[in-house]
Amino acid sequence: MARQKISINPSAKLFEAYMDFSGGMNSETSNERLRDNEFPQLDNVDLTSRGSARRRTGRRLIASVPGKAQGVFFYYRPGQSEPDLIFAVSGRLYVIENGTTSPKEIKFRDGFTFQTERQIDAVQYGPDLFITTGTKLCELTYHDDPHWLSETEYVVGDKVRVEDRIYECQTAGTSGTVAPSHTEGLAVDGTVVWRYYSLVWDAKVVTPYTPSVMEAIYIGTNALADNPDLYIQDGIGELEVVGIKPEKRTGTVNEDMLMVAYINRPETLDPANVEYKWEYKRSAETNWTVGKDWTKGPDGKTWTFHPDTSNYYDIRVTIRESSKETPTPQYALTNYTVNPVENKTANTSRPSDMIHSCNQIRLHWDRLILFGDTKYGYQAYISDLNAPRYFPVANTISFDTGKQEPITAIVRYRDMLIIFTKTTIQTLVGKSPEDYKRGLIHDGLGCIAPRGAAVVGNHVAFLSAEGVHLLKPNQFILEVMNVARIDYPIKSEIPEDPIACALSYDSQFRICFPSRKTIYRLYYENGMWVRDRSSKLNFVQMIHYGNDVYELSEDGRLYKQDPTIYTDDGEIYPMIVESKYLDLSASFNQKKLKRLYVLARHYDETVDLFVTVKADSALALTPEKGRVEIIDGWVEWIVTTEPNIHFYSGTLIGTWIMGKVPLGDIQISVQKAAIRGRCRRVKV
Repeated sequence: MARQKISINPSAKLFEAYMDFSGGMNSETSNERLRDNEFPQLDNVDLTSRGSARRRTGRRLIASVPGKAQGVFFYYRPGQSEPDLIFAVSGRLYVIENGTTSPKEIKFRDGFTFQTERQIDAVQYGPDLFITTGTKLCELTYHDDPHWLSETEYVVGDKVRVEDRIYECQTAGTSGTVAPSHTEGLAVDGTVVWRYYSLVWDAKVVTPYTPSVMEAIYIGTNALADNPDLYIQDGIGELEVVGIKPEKRTGTVNEDMLMVAYINRPETLDPANVEYKWEYKRSAETNWTVGKDWTKGPDGKTWTFHPDTSNYYDIRVTIRESSKETPTPQYALTNYTVNPVENKTANTSRPSDMIHSCNQIRLHWDRLILFGDTKYGYQAYISDLNAPRYFPVANTISFDTGKQEPITAIVRYRDMLIIFTKTTIQTLVGKSPEDYKRGLIHDGLGCIAPRGAAVVGNHVAFLSAEGVHLLKPNQFILEVMNVARIDYPIKSEIPEDPIACALSYDSQFRICFPSRKTIYRLYYENGMWVRDRSSKLNFVQMIHYGNDVYELSEDGRLYKQDPTIYTDDGEIYPMIVESKYLDLSASFNQKKLKRLYVLARHYDETVDLFVTVKADSALALTPEKGRVEIIDGWVEWIVTTEPNIHFYSGTLIGTWIMGKVPLGDIQISVQKAAIRGRCRRVKV
């Protein structure tokens, strides 16, 4: 039962004001449970001003390259106040240099092209931008060399710039009066010989670092090489030993270990006429023991070492021509480790043949981390310290938990890495492979979108198959985290979209679903959600530098957010605010509607509102107007929509319309509309 409020003056009008929007959007809770500051629909609304609703700002187009967008990155040039923008579309790279507005294509050396279907990624280390193209690991460098000058002395190794080309001096001398213009090989300029070096934007496939014999054994061979085991081979030159390759990185007591010697020799010397002598000793001792005396040809090139105790050993090989008694300089492999039992960690290498198909990359403690290969997607490949072109095979880590799921995203968070698959969340703590520690946070929840995770304040937000979640660290133990869902007010609207992208900026977590052309924004400091809609919001990546936000659409359009405009590349989007059904504090009583007041602050332009008021299910106010027209002898009802509440900007006397336009610069005003009807609830 309900009793009407007793009022001394029954004719008094009941009036309620709603000016608080800080509850944000809530499309899940029933109308009766919604708070007065929550709204079933908040489209294209900015709630930054402490819960006041205003129209969001828009974006402008800065570049358009038709095709499938694959990624956008920053390139930081020394001495530049802002970074350059590098973006990839349909297997091609483009750059918008700082201070310019037109994109230029970047050509790879040797005509290299990369795949056109998958996303790609990049990070900068020193002057080089390393790009995981999904075909090969590539690098991009900007050559900021001095411009060519006429009648100037140059020495060997000098580099000069002519337009967008770089030349390297091969023969010292004095330049002439006409700049070099060739695009391959050598050309003479005065008395200088120039070799064409590259374009100013120098893009090329990474040349794998060739490890020394000791590096290959104690650190590992380079997974980037086409055949990592070919780090030493026989060559042509003066007769000498260039290295010893053991069968395994470490030996085991009482097990045979094959040793192979590799040499350089004169082209005229038959390898069958080369003799080998093998010796060994414990590293701490001084006397050598002959393991295999002088032996000619292929039989002498190899030796089977059979250690009887665990220790560090030195292995030495000496060679000579069989017709000569004088041996060449010796070569020794020092501190070769022999363990009591086999060290399977050192001797078992994970497959690395698909490393070049990786399409994601991170920089962590001066090491590059590659992941996202097309065959072993659960693996990550980690470079050697300060060596971005050297990925020891021993530094390959698997994050498989038995599900064979590929890594979808890796997020750098404080001193650790958060590794996501579709259904797991793991951590990697440590600064090097020697002290890395893996941890498991969740074995049933993960991130489904490679670009769907971002650090938000002190937490990590990510898109899972069950919605948007947040990782919250334990304040006492960094590696321990709790998982909490944060999209309850809009959870039925969040799709499973593997190409969704996320961004944390301006105290907001933004997640874009390009298939729906919709962005959901969470003001994470107070939990307010809003929704942005426009036909231009089909972004596959969003990045920001300082106050500048750049967005790459799936069809190759690059946008920049602009706080001074209120369109998306010229498209006018409506700001929509829909209230719940209001009962005016008397749920069970009939109300007689009289008037709607709208209070707004506006600036230098007239603001038009399309206002609809529903009295229960009946329309009490609508922006729609209808009229009858006779068209081709038929009577038709024509419906049009026009603004029904206007907030006029101030005006000058010369254009003042009496009774229509107020004088002066109007900022805050109240407009009203008469409404009729009897109802229990009313919606605006």
